[in-house]
Amino acid sequence: VHSEDYRRELIRVLVHKRTVSAPPAEIVALVNDHVRHKKSRQWTDTPSHVWRADGVNPAFRYGSEFFLKVFRRLDEGVNPELEVSRFLTEHTEFRHTPLFAGALEYRNRGSESVVLAVLQTFVPNQGDAWKAFVTAARDFLDRVLADPERLKKLPDLSRSILSQTPNSLPPLVGQLIGGPMLERAALLGKRTAEMHLALASNPDDPAFAPEPFSLHYQRSVYHAMRTSARRSFELLRTSSRDLPADVRQQAKGIDRKEKEIIRRFEELSTRKLSAMKIRIHGDFGLEQVLLSGEDMLILDFEGDPTRSIGERRLKRSPLRDVASMIRSLHYAPYSTLLQRRSLAEREARALMPWADLWYLSVGGTFLHTYLEMTRDASFVPDSSEEIERMLTAFLLDRCINEIQTELPRRPEWLLVALRGIGLALKR
Repeated sequence: VHSEDYRRELIRVLVHKRTVSAPPAEIVALVNDHVRHKKSRQWTDTPSHVWRADGVNPAFRYGSEFFLKVFRRLDEGVNPELEVSRFLTEHTEFRHTPLFAGALEYRNRGSESVVLAVLQTFVPNQGDAWKAFVTAARDFLDRVLADPERLKKLPDLSRSILSQTPNSLPPLVGQLIGGPMLERAALLGKRTAEMHLALASNPDDPAFAPEPFSLHYQRSVYHAMRTSARRSFELLRTSSRDLPADVRQQAKGIDRKEKEIIRRFEELSTRKLSAMKIRIHGDFGLEQVLLSGEDMLILDFEGDPTRSIGERRLKRSPLRDVASMIRSLHYAPYSTLLQRRSLAEREARALMPWADLWYLSVGGTFLHTYLEMTRDASFVPDSSEEIERMLTAFLLDRCINEIQTELPRRPEWLLVALRGIGLALKR
């Protein structure tokens, strides 16, 4: 990937729409008008550089107009990155994502094709939203820490994230967080809503047409969630002696919480949901959002790379994406608390309720805007009670997945998931 010749050859294959023989198969270039209208020499001679080499998939940038993502994990079947990016570009008006420009496919007779790379337009940006939100959360905690008397006053965390709106924030909290941060959270909610509305906009395309939930499907979701919860909490109990003191303290009473969580999951299986299933992002967090000027772009539609392509293409509730982003927002303030070594242990502990307050306020603003934008959408439940049931279940499921992810590699971060569970269980 660090070879200039290699990167130049890839763009040549795409620009000239060449087929490369690879017996007994072939590599085929798919190109749309974004490439076809460019002069071949312009793009075959444009210097390229590695835009991103870490993570799952490397990406190369060609000049100021294109970038090419190359897939390391190669699976037979329709790759969601290609499918969703092409759908949004060619069949919707959603323009807050890089536009699909082309792809390279490996085709072997008797087998499904394998997507090797996807070419998209490059949009100038200031980096991903994770860095910006972490910086904003750090500045908020610094403002709290600067006033020792304020630090002693524990914030009210009795309200659920569903009841947090921009208008419900106490003036002091709004001032400490800052208007620009709340506006950015609202914009994130708006762009997320627009993405889901676009993905649900074509009832004639079987791959994207909204579908109703069935009780059978709901029961299968419940059983999967329950199994995951029991496995996670058993792992937590067997590892308790080796956990950091703060995590052990937070995990107290976990047996009681486990029963309550499973009861909340069961609520998804007892009554047919009024909302529709649609195609969703599937791996949505602050790192999948780019800041471009005063706007935001959503990228990386390949879904959860730990799942098979078939699983990633399944239609689900878009509230799963919403829950995933809300959990990403909870990690932002804790990134400062858990990584800033200059903080004394007592200071870090005193700041935890304030970190949760930032999360509830910013996450609540994001959620409020999203629900306002999708009020009449078929994929959002008819009643606020049903929205609460679904969103709470998805938030708890995300926290449980975080336990499985964090326990073996960085157990001190379990604190975020465990505090998230406590906040999600509030009515």
